[in-house]
Amino acid sequence: MTKISRRQFLKLAGLGSLAMFFIHIFSRMGLAEFGKQKYNGRLKKKIITDHDLVAVKGEDPAAITKKAIEA
Repeated sequence: MTKISRRQFLKLAGLGSLAMFFIHIFSRMGLAEFGKQKYNGRLKKKIITDHDLVAVKGEDPAAITKKAIEA
């Protein structure tokens, strides 16, 4: 194995870091889609009802929840 100098090691480490950064960026957006649209990660929810969260208290939360959904 050949020895490399400190300077060569730092250059290789810097180039490797840049390469990993660009691979990460391009893998998120896709090479063909680069610059066309931003990657969001999640789709927006289409909320149909007034409420998205319900708190249930009582002896049997499952039964109470089923009654609330049916109503």
